[in-house]
Amino acid sequence: MVFLHGLADSHRSLVPLSAAFGRRRRLLVDLPGHGLSDRPDASYTPEWHQEVVGAWWDRLGLEDVDLVAHSYGGAIAQLLMLSHREQVRSVTLIAPGGLGPEVGLGIRLMTLPGAAHVVAPFLGLGLRLVLRDAGLSAEDASFSAWMGSRPGTARAVARTARAAIDLGGQTRGAHERLGELGSLPPMALLWGKQDSIIPVRQAHSIKRWLPNVDLRMYDRARHWPHLERPAEVVHDMHELLDRDDRLRVTVSFEHLPERKPRFTRRVMGFFRAIPRGFANVWRRMWRPRKTPPMLLLPADATRA
Repeated sequence: MVFLHGLADSHRSLVPLSAAFGRRRRLLVDLPGHGLSDRPDASYTPEWHQEVVGAWWDRLGLEDVDLVAHSYGGAIAQLLMLSHREQVRSVTLIAPGGLGPEVGLGIRLMTLPGAAHVVAPFLGLGLRLVLRDAGLSAEDASFSAWMGSRPGTARAVARTARAAIDLGGQTRGAHERLGELGSLPPMALLWGKQDSIIPVRQAHSIKRWLPNVDLRMYDRARHWPHLERPAEVVHDMHELLDRDDRLRVTVSFEHLPERKPRFTRRVMGFFRAIPRGFANVWRRMWRPRKTPPMLLLPADATRA
């Protein structure tokens, strides 16, 4: 199993999930510019990330891989389906990027000029607060905050965001290259119903052009269902990965989304995001605090 994390995140947020699959070989990747990986002066486009991860994949000679990817990692996983289609056994995408235009206002603002310099002093603290609120342990959240504070992290995060997002939302989509594949490996989408970063309504539109994809949605979960509803996510993943009768995913090309002109998409997307962004902040300020659900996991989780 290969695990890919999201934007500004690291392998640490996927350690609890990976620990539930102790009998399998598990490889947790820190994308370039994130976690413990280097922060080179690079483009940080999705294709560049795919090339770097793909070279690592080839070096290890991985076969029959079950890909598990969260958020921006989902966009990279979709590119790996194209470049390593013969080596991918299944794909599990958790609140993935690259499948629709909508994305949270905060991430859109990261694409503005100078955003990296503004965000850099606060990125580590922000990661600590967000991940702790999602249910990550204090130790892992603190380590993530340290990694987010490393020099070059804000630059890498801003360039990564700018390469796939603008003020109108996500600018890249998997449907643009689906014609290169006759079918896709068995695929599952796991989504929190209260996700304000990549809204769950994208999942319903995805089902129109990927009709036989497995879709699982979780109540009282936002962008990190594997941290917020861990027992349910682990149960569903075991059920899906242990099945031998899963079908490859077919594409309904007549239902693929049409790409709007760039100017129209930017204006409409930005002004739609503003009231949603304020509404989400208001809900987070006033919602009651609850103790996140606990899941006992083996202590020997692989960290790679």
